[in-house]
Amino acid sequence: MKRCLAILLLGFGIVAVLLVLIDREPFGPARTLDAVLADTADASLIFPDMESNEAREVINRFQSLWANLSEDAVRLKLNQVYAENIWFNDTLKTIENLDDFTSYMLQTVNAVDACRVEFLDVVNSGPDHYVRWRMTVVPKGAMEKDAWRSTGITLLRFNSDGRVIVHQDYWDAAGGFYENLPVIGRILRNIRARI
Repeated sequence: MKRCLAILLLGFGIVAVLLVLIDREPFGPARTLDAVLADTADASLIFPDMESNEAREVINRFQSLWANLSEDAVRLKLNQVYAENIWFNDTLKTIENLDDFTSYMLQTVNAVDACRVEFLDVVNSGPDHYVRWRMTVVPKGAMEKDAWRSTGITLLRFNSDGRVIVHQDYWDAAGGFYENLPVIGRILRNIRARI
C-alpha cells in the first residue's frame, strides 16, 4: 500500500511538472464554474423547445466546429460559435476570453493529426445544455489504430446571440489523456489494475 501511494504521489508530481513545462504562458487565475454560472444566469439564452429551429441552428454550429476539429475550422468557425467573453474549462485548462481560447485551440489542433467528436445526444435543463460525446484524437505521427478515445459530457450556456458563453467539459482525463503519456500512463495503468 505504501509503495502504491508513493507511486501515485510520484505520478502526480510528474504531471504537475509536465503541466508547468507545457503551459509556459498561463492565462491567469480563473473564476470558478459556480461563479460563472451565477454571473451568466440572466444573460443566457433559454431554448424552451430543443426542437425549435433556433435551438437546432445553435447546436448544429457547435457540432460542426467540433465534428472534425482542424486549424481551418478554428480560424473560420470559432468566433461564430463562441462569444468574446467565453468561459471555457476542459479539465486541463480554464480560459476566460476568445483570444486566449483561439490560441489554445490552435495549439491543440496543431499538436494532433486529427480530432473528431461524435455527438451522441443533447438535452437541456433551464439555461443549461448538456452534450454527450465521444472523442477520437490521433496524436502527431500516430496511426489511426493508436488513437486516443474518450467519452464525456459538455455543459453549455449560450448568450442571446446564440454563442457559447460557458463551456465546461466533464470527461475521464486519466483514461483519455494521461494514460497515453509514456511514463505517467504506465504508472496510472498499474494503479488502476491494482485497485
